[in-house]
Amino acid sequence: MKQYAKETKKLYEESDIDQITLYESKRIASTLCKIHLKNGVEKVYQILRHQGACAIIAFDENFVYLVSQYRHANQKIFLELPAGLIEENESIEKAAQRELQEEIGFKAQKLSLIKTIYTSPGILEEKIHLFLATDLIYQPIFADDTHEIDVVKIKLVDAISQKFISELEDAKTI
Repeated sequence: MKQYAKETKKLYEESDIDQITLYESKRIASTLCKIHLKNGVEKVYQILRHQGACAIIAFDENFVYLVSQYRHANQKIFLELPAGLIEENESIEKAAQRELQEEIGFKAQKLSLIKTIYTSPGILEEKIHLFLATDLIYQPIFADDTHEIDVVKIKLVDAISQKFISELEDAKTI
């Protein structure tokens, strides 16, 4: 079987790339990339760049903690894992602990990185680092925007049921 992905990656790596920043803010940047392939083909991509985020599976005594919050981009309420942005010069572990404390009021005595995922690799450079948080102790820190979040405590057996999972719409939570 031919390995098209490896050949394509090599073709792109050996190409000239022109990049133009279309928009930049504290949270995101939009970049237009013109790629001049060695075979004469020109490809144009618009890429959204993002500093990354963390999401935390907070598990304690057979319960999982989620948050319910309104997301204006989609104009609906989502049930999600506690999650948030990684601040500049902040480690992914510190970001996970901070978000956990801000969103559900607990600090994890044990925090383990499960996996790093790409949410939409065709257009978005964002990575989300998924953590498992256990041995939780109540130690909230208050952020300005946490009043918009409802904490939802769910039995693990219910959280992993097919019915419950089928109702989730947030990709990082599924």
